[in-house]
Amino acid sequence: MLDMIPDIVMDIFLALLTSYAFWYLTFIRSGTNILFSDHIVVEPCSNGHGYDQYRYRIKLVNAGIRDLIEVTSIVELLTQPFSPEATTRRISRLSLDNEDFPILKGRKEQKKSGRAASKVLDLYLTDSFFEEFSKEYYSDDIRKKAAARQLTLTDIIQAHRDSVRITIYLYGNDSITGARKMFSSEYGASDIRHGTYAPTPTEHIGRVSAAKAGLKLIPQPDADNPDCTMPAAE
Repeated sequence: MLDMIPDIVMDIFLALLTSYAFWYLTFIRSGTNILFSDHIVVEPCSNGHGYDQYRYRIKLVNAGIRDLIEVTSIVELLTQPFSPEATTRRISRLSLDNEDFPILKGRKEQKKSGRAASKVLDLYLTDSFFEEFSKEYYSDDIRKKAAARQLTLTDIIQAHRDSVRITIYLYGNDSITGARKMFSSEYGASDIRHGTYAPTPTEHIGRVSAAKAGLKLIPQPDADNPDCTMPAAE
């Protein structure tokens, strides 16, 4: 009986090791891996949302092997009120032009189809912003524009450039395991740049390096904005 103990211990060890390896390869190593751009791109836009002359965009790719399905996203805007008595920050929710989409292809499917996959999301204000920014927490100029329903995302970023934070949360299910996953990325005013995103390479499709290359910023400086930072306040 005692002679069987080492075999039993070894069997238990191998079973645990096998279970861990299966879990790691299934849920971690071979799963979904959403990569976000390091910057929010701001572009002049003549047909933008409301009174805003600029369009704010975030790009993302699935660098994991498997697809992410039933995808939803939430974007929050965090600001520090001007009011001295207001000690807590205010959180508002931005909208996306395509915040729900059925699938974000993984590297395996991209390689099979021979087509790189990425997603560019446009940010814009919802009607709730007019009510929120009409409150006493904010500057007179912001409150006046909000009351007239002429407030823009550019106005808010300019007024709160030292404290503003934009955070995107992406939720979706692993196409194989069904596990619900959450990915996020946070941006400050210094992460907003004039420019455009590099095209996602068609060579080496299915590699993480190709996915990352498609997230790079291509700056578009001009005489009034040589460092490509966010639009200057007028």
